[in-house]
Amino acid sequence: MATIFPFKALRPRPDLVEQVAAVPYDVVNRSEARALAEGNPHTFLHVTKPEIDLADDVGLYDDAVYAQGASALKKMIDDGVMVQDEKDSLYAYALTMNGRTQTGFVLCACTDEYDQNIVRKHEFTRPDKEDDRVRNIEALGAQSGTVFLVHRQSEILAAAMKQATADTPAVDFVAADGIRHQLWVIAEDNEIAQIVKGFDALGPIYIADGHHRSAAASRVAKSSRDANNDNPETQRFLAVSFPEDEMLIMDYNRVVKDLGDYDAASFLNKVSEIFTVTPGRLDASKKHHFEMYLGDT
Repeated sequence: MATIFPFKALRPRPDLVEQVAAVPYDVVNRSEARALAEGNPHTFLHVTKPEIDLADDVGLYDDAVYAQGASALKKMIDDGVMVQDEKDSLYAYALTMNGRTQTGFVLCACTDEYDQNIVRKHEFTRPDKEDDRVRNIEALGAQSGTVFLVHRQSEILAAAMKQATADTPAVDFVAADGIRHQLWVIAEDNEIAQIVKGFDALGPIYIADGHHRSAAASRVAKSSRDANNDNPETQRFLAVSFPEDEMLIMDYNRVVKDLGDYDAASFLNKVSEIFTVTPGRLDASKKHHFEMYLGDT
């Protein structure tokens, strides 16, 4: 089973959605984020990359960075830029790129199930990045980024998604990179119950991206329990879950500049102990197949 929860999301005011929307915190550095935020007081980068509003000699993990992020979020709420929904809801989210759309449910997942490996991970995490996300969550009193989950195909969830996206979306815009974003609010109790039931019948769900965010949420949950904090929201993490049949797995290429103690021939021999290696190009992408360019071949 996979337990999910509706929640009261903080969302941008409708007329400011495009100004608030921002790239994830970990895909831009300080100077790139500052350039993106220039002239835009409403971008969420002021919350997720608060170092852009501090002097360059302030370290990325300085206490001032987390305090600045908390201050920026409070200002967005106080100014009515971000408004909290009145009712616990789930949300349907659609991304469209190059004419191809995938839809997922925005929800809160369970940190206990993360600890029990019902929400399954496939990457190790770095302590420094975990620590950063823990301090970010604790400073904000909120989670500023989603964990990207994948769930198995489900007729119940597919039907619920079709119903949820039949109406006019609450959010619909095309970002600067050409990707269209749409969001529907799912507030009806019976619709929420159907989606919760659908996830409950799934078995495990899987983390595609966001291992540091989910690991940090687990640590925050434990600290909260240890402090006898009975707020159930501290035991959850923000996520969006897409069905496996809609997922697009893109090329994820890497350039290795140094083979260490190997030359091309000895490296290929070592690789051949683990993989079946043959020359030539693949006709098309295939599961469990990789292409490697080595020594002009």
